[in-house]
Amino acid sequence: IGTESPEGFEAVHYTIQVLRKEFPQATITGGIARDADVISPSGSYTVTEGAFCVAMGGNVPMRGCVTRGVESLSEIRGSIQVAESEYHSHPDYPTNLVKRFSHDFAEWTQSCISSSGNSGFRNPHFIGIRRQGENGYMLHSLNRSTFMGSTAAFPAEPGDADDSLVGSELKLFRLTQKAIVSDLDDMLCRLKAETESNQEELMGALVFTCNGRGPSESVFIKEENLDASRFAEKFPNLPLMGFYCAGEIGPAARALVESSAFQSGLVSFQGFTAVFGIFVRPKLSPKPHTRYNDVARSEERLEAYLKSIRANV
Repeated sequence: IGTESPEGFEAVHYTIQVLRKEFPQATITGGIARDADVISPSGSYTVTEGAFCVAMGGNVPMRGCVTRGVESLSEIRGSIQVAESEYHSHPDYPTNLVKRFSHDFAEWTQSCISSSGNSGFRNPHFIGIRRQGENGYMLHSLNRSTFMGSTAAFPAEPGDADDSLVGSELKLFRLTQKAIVSDLDDMLCRLKAETESNQEELMGALVFTCNGRGPSESVFIKEENLDASRFAEKFPNLPLMGFYCAGEIGPAARALVESSAFQSGLVSFQGFTAVFGIFVRPKLSPKPHTRYNDVARSEERLEAYLKSIRANV
């Protein structure tokens, strides 16, 4: 729960960084609301600033899925690679500063936008980074905090050091109406195919979706309740609940993903996404049993067990 004040969103960013640092592999989902009605045994009340969390440990059956919907603007000019990067340590906001690219970063960015027929930044733009060995491009907003002329700064990941981004491929993406629907449908299709292939049973889901994606039609969305409606079409008998957010919390959004629909770790505070928390029924594996062929030994163990019970009564 945050506010529109700079202090409120600063607190949100700080909380996300703490979660990312302390729980690097956890699946964390949520969203930002301007206020919330909280119901507790002592009564109900409205909270305008604070945080409401549910933390589960052990074999937690929740997995994360994230969709945004962007199209690549790098098909004509191609992608560029990171040639030199420098890690900047910070207790709250560690970053990777890319000091050199395979091509001029500023010229490449502008030419990608111009070649797409868009002369400005009317639609939200994102820089996608695909590290070596990764599937899909992690999306970062193209703004003053990342775009710095010939260099660029991106949030660091746990374990990063100097030159961690060297060899990574960058593409420029743009948010579009067609891509939003296409990416959502693709993610839901991969989710359905993956769970059916693994013979996994879904129990329900949570969704935290940007208020720019609904519930009514908007500039980018021409369908009411897009995310919930498309989810219900794929999973008609599955319970779904959530709310529209002023910022979503979940694994970092990616583009051009071809593998698993599920994501975990790298919790991020992001916009114009739909973050799903999918509850998958755990598969119980029977514990191995020890067989005792020696009857006397078995009776001895049984007597010891019964004796321990009597001692604790």
